Parts: sequence; structure tokens; C-alpha cells
Amino acid sequence: MQGLEKMLEGAFKSVPPLPEEARKGLATAMPWLALAGGVLSLIGAWYLYQAVAWVDRWANYANELSQAVGYSSPVAGVGVIAWISIAILVLQAVLSFVAFPALRTNKKSGWNLMLLMALATVVYGIVANLFSGYMNIGGFVFSLIGSTVGLYLLFQVRSYFGGAATTAPTAKPVAPAAAAPKTDKKA
Repeated sequence: MQGLEKMLEGAFKSVPPLPEEARKGLATAMPWLALAGGVLSLIGAWYLYQAVAWVDRWANYANELSQAVGYSSPVAGVGVIAWISIAILVLQAVLSFVAFPALRTNKKSGWNLMLLMALATVVYGIVANLFSGYMNIGGFVFSLIGSTVGLYLLFQVRSYFGGAATTAPTAKPVAPAAAAPKTDKKA
């Protein structure tokens, strides 16, 4: 995992960094974004499961009906990509929930889990858009753009989670305030 992290870090090295305040705000919000993402992933997995079950139920009914009247061509149900989608959504939810406490305490392990979740999303984008029985080039391109933006933002806040990010600008030392002139209080 560290080798992949170094490779991705090198890829984002030439990209202009976010302003320091934006990076700090994103790092502060990251645990809560992970928690919200986990909840939304679970809700999405539940509704997708219900839709897949409904489609499969009707496909089975149509197949039984067609066999009863003598037709032999089956109606296709939901493909394996839909089930992989549900599994990826559940995986994202679990990783988000597990990462939440570590992100709250600014631990690198939470950031690593978010990186793992982002990489799982990239793999899913490739599988779902290119190997689902038809090639969805537009979906693949948008999946790559979204994943790239997500990884960029993730590497922008890496230094806040126990990792020394080289993509972050180094802080300039603040000059000490000018000393107040001494006044001689002789009356």
C-alpha cells in the first residue's frame, strides 16, 4: 500500500495545492464527510438491493410465464455488476464507519482507510463501466474524473493525518511582532 501511496503522491506533486485554509477546513470536515458518506452508502446499498430483488422477482415471473405458454427464451434478470455495486457500497460504508474515529483523532490509519475506499471506487468504475456487457465510455471517463478529484483532495489533507505530505506547501515562519518602544516614566 505504501508503494501505491508514494506513486500517487508523486502524481499529484505537480498539481497546484489548495490554499492552507481550505486544506485545514477539509481536514477538519473529513471525519464528518466520511460518516455522512457511510450513511449514504448504506442507504444506497439498501435501495439498490430492493431494486435488484424486485427486478429479479419480475424476471423470474416472466420466465415462468413464458415457459408455461411454450416459449423457451428466458428474460434476463439483473447482472452480476448490480450485485458488485451493492457489495462496493457496503464496503464503502464499512470503511467510512471504521475510519471515522481515526479521522477524528487525526490518525494516519483513518486516512489510509479513505485511500483504500477511493481505490476501491476506481476499480469499481473500471469494472462497472467497461466490463458490464456493454462499454460505457462516458461513465468510465466521469468515473475517472471523479476519482482523480477525490484522490487529489485526499492527498491535499494527508499532512493533517500523521503523514508528511510533500504536496502541501511549507509554512513560512511568522516574523515576531515588533517590540513596543520603551518609555521612560520619570515624572
